[in-house]
Amino acid sequence: MNARTFIFGTLAALCLLAAGGGTAHAQDRDAILGQWINESRSSRVEFFAETDSTYGARLIWVLKEKNKDREGLVFIKNMKYDPAGKQWIADYMYSPDHNMTAKGFLSITDGVLTVKGRKFGISGTEHFTRK
Repeated sequence: MNARTFIFGTLAALCLLAAGGGTAHAQDRDAILGQWINESRSSRVEFFAETDSTYGARLIWVLKEKNKDREGLVFIKNMKYDPAGKQWIADYMYSPDHNMTAKGFLSITDGVLTVKGRKFGISGTEHFTRK
């Protein structure tokens, strides 16, 4: 094998590895997409991808009639995926029940989406499963 064949072969192998790694990262990053329902089965949310590689979430259904006006509310904006921590980080997460925004940390383990909100040292956690 000459040096030229070795260099081009090595470059081709590196490109294939990089492409495969990018695909795995995209699959992890997009795992949150779609509809989820909370533990009490009182609300359903939908996570969607934005054009700038961030994510958002909207409330698409609520059980309580008095909260029907919240359907369609985008309550998470500009959420980014952190591949090192295998979690999504939301700088804007709105809680209509508390009328406040918080920073959010979201992760999926064994098919369960865990949403943790934190502000002023106070935190709350909610769990969702696929619809």
